[in-house]
Amino acid sequence: GWMLIIVIAAIVCGGGVLFIHYKWLADLKAARKNLETFFVNNPDALMLSSLEDGTMLMVNKRFEEVMGLSPAEVIGKSGIALGIWKHPEQRQEVLLAIQDHGRQDNFDTVFLNKSGQEMQVSLSSWIVKYHDRTCILTTLRDVSERILYENKLKDSEKKFRAIALSSVSWEAWMDEQARLVWTNDHVLRLTGYTAEECYNFPSLLEAIIYEEDK
Repeated sequence: GWMLIIVIAAIVCGGGVLFIHYKWLADLKAARKNLETFFVNNPDALMLSSLEDGTMLMVNKRFEEVMGLSPAEVIGKSGIALGIWKHPEQRQEVLLAIQDHGRQDNFDTVFLNKSGQEMQVSLSSWIVKYHDRTCILTTLRDVSERILYENKLKDSEKKFRAIALSSVSWEAWMDEQARLVWTNDHVLRLTGYTAEECYNFPSLLEAIIYEEDK
């Protein structure tokens, strides 16, 4: 009697373990499928690498277009070995951030494509599981045009600032809310306020314009 009860209990419990095992396998397969679908359909360049040694496991079509490197040239090699990092020490910086926080968002660096051309890129990376391995999934965006525009904007700002500083009249820049963001030294002579006072004076224009002129 007791033996029969034990056998039945073992069958019931074993069935439960078997059910959990199959469910776990199904969830794992679904997770892999989702990751692979994400790779195929994502418009950004993607690369999946091993957390342990940085070996590339998978890249998508957009990565090939941006970097000029086919999956056959990439898979099984690390980014350092491929020479795509202009500053290899920055990979360690990204890796430390991922290990500490589980992810790294919008890290700007310089990559070298297959022809050796420099590319300003923004990387976002986070930890994922793939085939029982702890991996890093990274999106790569070419931001070369954005960086070029920002640099041109900075150069223009320097030139306008130099002109404004040398001007004999009061020169000032306002933002969209009519708040002062920059002024030359002539502001004190014309308004009686120092530049520092003006920066902390949100209603500057209202204070210095006559009521009948508003």
